[in-house]
Amino acid sequence: HLLNIIPKQKLEEFTYFDSLWFNLYVKRKTDKVMGWIKKEEKKVGHWNLLILCNFGKSIEDKHGPCMLLLDSLLIGDPKRLEPEIRRFVLDIFKMDGCITKEDEMSSIPLLMPKVILNVFTL
Repeated sequence: HLLNIIPKQKLEEFTYFDSLWFNLYVKRKTDKVMGWIKKEEKKVGHWNLLILCNFGKSIEDKHGPCMLLLDSLLIGDPKRLEPEIRRFVLDIFKMDGCITKEDEMSSIPLLMPKVILNVFTL
């Protein structure tokens, strides 16, 4: 499991969530999900992986923020999840006290590269 091989010090630089949180969030269980996420120390189980890159940088920066969505099953149109993904990330930032605004969130690119499955099925 990836989280077991990353040094603990490095893990503190990341935020990670089990895809169950997002599935419940999309089903409009927003308050419950945000409460569970806030309560849990470890937010770790088909998978989707949303990677938030350079969120501490300005949107105008050449290497500014972007989001990567990886989907292990490659079925359906992952782009259909974009509004919920953006709302989910914005709510997490609001909960953490960050000053990310909705209009800023909409300008952050959401990239969906194709996943090479054998890399993740070691």
